[in-house]
Amino acid sequence: MIDSKYEKIISLPHHESKNHKKMSLLDRASQFAPFAALTGYEESIEEKGIYYERKKELNNEEKELISNKINYLLNHLKDRNEIKIIYFVLEKDDSLGHYNLEKGVLKKYDQQKKVIILENRKQIKISDIYELKIDCLDDFYND
Repeated sequence: MIDSKYEKIISLPHHESKNHKKMSLLDRASQFAPFAALTGYEESIEEKGIYYERKKELNNEEKELISNKINYLLNHLKDRNEIKIIYFVLEKDDSLGHYNLEKGVLKKYDQQKKVIILENRKQIKISDIYELKIDCLDDFYND
């Protein structure tokens, strides 16, 4: 038995708009697809793929070795030695970050800011350097 409130409308024909075409089943179904408020967010996170960690502290011997290598580079700027630097990049307020690898040639050292500046204009704080490799020196140190 049909409820009396709806008895008048139940037998009426389905309304078809004169102004709009009928929506396809695919388009109708897409209305109920999951909504991504931040389009591209997941892809961006996956692309970055960075593992965050705390900065590793170097011992005095490791700091001295880096200092000696920087002094060598400064004394041999004209040789344009190719270097590889692993350095810490602070990302979060609670001292978390990640390590980057930068390759290049040393251009100069800013003593006031305590940063080395590469030819590609990249500036790296001395205190953030974890490892510094110089092709011509590393062969010497590894022997």
